[in-house]
Amino acid sequence: MPRPSNEISSRHGAIPGSWRTVVSLLLFIHLFCVLVVVLTFQGVLSPFLARLKSSLRPYTQTFALDPELIPFYLTDASRMSVDHFIEVDVDSQDQSPLRIEGAAGWLSRAGECGRRYERLAAVLSFLGEQGDDSVNLIAKDIANHVMKQEKVDKVVVRSRRHLLQPTRALQSGNLASRDPNDKQYFRTPYQTRAFRTDDDKINLLKMTAPGEAAPVGKRNKS
Repeated sequence: MPRPSNEISSRHGAIPGSWRTVVSLLLFIHLFCVLVVVLTFQGVLSPFLARLKSSLRPYTQTFALDPELIPFYLTDASRMSVDHFIEVDVDSQDQSPLRIEGAAGWLSRAGECGRRYERLAAVLSFLGEQGDDSVNLIAKDIANHVMKQEKVDKVVVRSRRHLLQPTRALQSGNLASRDPNDKQYFRTPYQTRAFRTDDDKINLLKMTAPGEAAPVGKRNKS
């Protein structure tokens, strides 16, 4: 005959079978979602895996399990680890100047496409600062793409760098300093004016200052 103390512990300490089933089911669902995220993180997905990943996205994104949508980043705040993006100003005779950013249609920032876009913008900034001639090839391709899409013959291409907000700015009495999207936290490492010639070639004029431009790759003759 069991002792009274054992009866009390078994009656109050044991988890009911129904609860064990629920906990096991929740644990299985969680591990299944993690497994799907790991297996579908990179590479081309089959239609079935793409639908499965999409159906689980509300759960994986809510608990920050989806590496394609994580609200925080580990960064050393170097020039290549902060955010970069590309702006294109379109000047058409039929409309007022239009500014196109990479996040606004012609380049998507979601998923792997977004990571390629970020790398492209960072490389454009870095090469532009270094004065590397290969930056002109990237700028010409971007300009040519936007010109064909917007049906124009001249645009302004620039790379933008979004600096991290320093911690001391959060305690600042200046509202602009506390705004992480204030203009003081943006830099323009590279900017050039592009236009299409009569023989369908793209020429560039590097803009060294507002309202000032100089030919790219050419030296002034004395």
